[in-house]
Amino acid sequence: MGRRITAKATRDERAKQRRTLGRLRDQRVKPSVHTRYLKAVGRFLLWAAACEVPYAASLPELDQQLAWYLEALWQQGDAKSLAGDTLSGAQHLLLQKRCFHTAWGLYGTWSLLEMPARVPPLTSHLVLALSGLAMKIQRPDYAMMLLLMFHCLLRPSEAWALTPEMVSINAAHRGVLALPLTKSGLRKGAQEMVTIDDPMVGKLTAALLARRSPGERLMLGSPHQFRAYLKGGLAAMGLQGLRYTAYSLRRGGATHDFMAHQDVARTVMRGRWGDLKTARIYITDGLAVQTQLQLTTAQRETANAYRTVFLQQMRGWLAV
Repeated sequence: MGRRITAKATRDERAKQRRTLGRLRDQRVKPSVHTRYLKAVGRFLLWAAACEVPYAASLPELDQQLAWYLEALWQQGDAKSLAGDTLSGAQHLLLQKRCFHTAWGLYGTWSLLEMPARVPPLTSHLVLALSGLAMKIQRPDYAMMLLLMFHCLLRPSEAWALTPEMVSINAAHRGVLALPLTKSGLRKGAQEMVTIDDPMVGKLTAALLARRSPGERLMLGSPHQFRAYLKGGLAAMGLQGLRYTAYSLRRGGATHDFMAHQDVARTVMRGRWGDLKTARIYITDGLAVQTQLQLTTAQRETANAYRTVFLQQMRGWLAV
């Protein structure tokens, strides 16, 4: 689904172009999702063989077998994601939609009984502290990435893909990110954008843009290296047990944006969610988690020290 194309002018040109993509049925999901579905359905088939479940002769019969399988996954302690991939994968491979009502009903019950283990949201204070550590180790691109992901509510994959051509900053250090085809953009068939309206974020981003060549990624190195930095930075502040990940920046950014502006519509637009329900989960769950977050005196002092480093280092680095 990431290989979007613009239609050619003639029939022969369109046919040639489409041959490079392959069959329509193979383009419905990304290759990584297709692989995940195959693995999940494969596990179901192994379970059916081990339990001597006969081959299903109809969709209702297969629905009942999938329902039995979900009961087995529930009892065995397997992840809910495996159940979802199995049902979605079976529908995908059979070219069906909205079938397996019994199995999906059990999946819905599972969802009601077991809340997902979402990553906790990072606070603005901790983001500035992590940015301070990044400046201290001479990685201003990490500091910029932390601030951009938090301020613009970016998904990690969107942040990694940013190049100078996608960013425009004006003299007031405000700007726009023209994102590549994103998760929600693929559904809409259109490119998406998000504004930079924090001058500090815009100023640091503009300074990094001046040091990048066309086509070069804004963040040097790999996503794995950034995640390793994030893990090490949290450990340096004694926060390694709180399960923060790169996605915590998007979650924390949504909560912070709503608290700062008290405007759900603005937060939904910046996060580019398809419906208000999803945004509310980010905001309300994030508020609840942040309310429960209690840092020790040592953790708070360390975070404050790194935050001060960021403000000082940024002034000095930008003056060069």
